[in-house]
Amino acid sequence: TVTVTYQDVTTSTVTVPVKHVIPEIVAHSHYTVQGQDVPAGNGSRASDYFNLSNGSDIAYATIPWVSGQAPNIDNTRIGEDITVTAHILIDGETTPITKTATYKVVRTVPKHVFETARSVLYPCVSDMYDAKQ
Repeated sequence: TVTVTYQDVTTSTVTVPVKHVIPEIVAHSHYTVQGQDVPAGNGSRASDYFNLSNGSDIAYATIPWVSGQAPNIDNTRIGEDITVTAHILIDGETTPITKTATYKVVRTVPKHVFETARSVLYPCVSDMYDAKQ
């Protein structure tokens, strides 16, 4: 409510409706190598897992993990989607938005994988069985 004071010093109270807009927050999956620290900015903080729907960071919010729901680098569930949960508290709000995301634990950092058809000669290779070419 707002109290309005007029020039003649009379007052009146007016109820002003306030439109509250909750931003659309989307989750992004991450992965971590078993036993290694999660890289800074790539899954080490809860805020790394969540963005606004337009892709920008949620700069005006506090985003802590729910107790016991943060990524665990020593997890033995290799290759599975593991759910993590965070509270997103938009500045000025008292009730957090609870969101989930996922991460995977892998045994090693993925290497480059190259595929080719069998029995295909590459330019400048005259003998496909000669490893020196």
